[in-house]
Amino acid sequence: MFNTFKCFDTNNYNHITGYAFNACTIFKTALDYLRITGDLAFLDEKLADGKTVLERMDEIATDWQTLVLPDSPLANYGENGNLLECAPAYINRVASANAQNIWMMRETAKLQELKGNTLRAQTLDRDAQTLLPAVLSLYKAGDGIWYGLHNDGKRVDSSASKCQSIQPLIAQKNWGEVLIIISGFFGNKPAKKAMNIKLIKSMILKKKPLFAAIKVLTRIT
Repeated sequence: MFNTFKCFDTNNYNHITGYAFNACTIFKTALDYLRITGDLAFLDEKLADGKTVLERMDEIATDWQTLVLPDSPLANYGENGNLLECAPAYINRVASANAQNIWMMRETAKLQELKGNTLRAQTLDRDAQTLLPAVLSLYKAGDGIWYGLHNDGKRVDSSASKCQSIQPLIAQKNWGEVLIIISGFFGNKPAKKAMNIKLIKSMILKKKPLFAAIKVLTRIT
C-alpha cells in the first residue's frame, strides 16, 4: 500500500492533481490496521524508498503544508474535480479537508510518542493546535454548516460541508453546535435537541463511532 502510494501533490508541491481525500484514506487504513492488530512493529517496516511506515504516515499527515496560500494557514484543496462534491461552491480552502489534517497530525503525534520521538510528537500537536482556530473560523455558528474560503478571498457557505468537519467542534467540546449539525442533517425537530445533546455527548466521549451516535439520534427523534 505505502510502496505505491504518493501524496497527492508529490509532483507539484503547491497544488493537488487528484482526489483531495486520498491521503487521509491511506492514512486511516494504516491506522485502522494498527488499532485492530496492535502490530507496532509495522511502524518500523521499511518501504521501497527506505523510509519507515511511520515516516510515511508523518509525511502524509503534514503534506498539507505544501498547499497553503499566503493569505491563510488553511490548505487549498483545489476545484470541483478534486473534491467531487455536487456543490460548485465547495472548493479551495474547505473545512473538511483541513479538519482531516488536524486529526492526522494528532494521531501521528500519538504514534511518534509511542516510538519515543517526544519532540516530534510535540511539534505535531503544536501544529495541529495552531491550525484548529483557522478551521473553526469557517464554521457558521447556529446553522450547522461551514464556509469555504475561496482563492479570491471570498467566504462561501455550502451545505455539502454539514457533517464533514464535525471533529474540530468535538475537540472544542462545543456540544450544542455538534447537535445542530447532526440534527440539521437529518431534519430533526429543534424541540428534541435538549433531550439528545446529553446522549450525543455521552456517546462521543465514550469513543463511540460518530455515525453510531447519529443512528441512535435518528431512531429516537
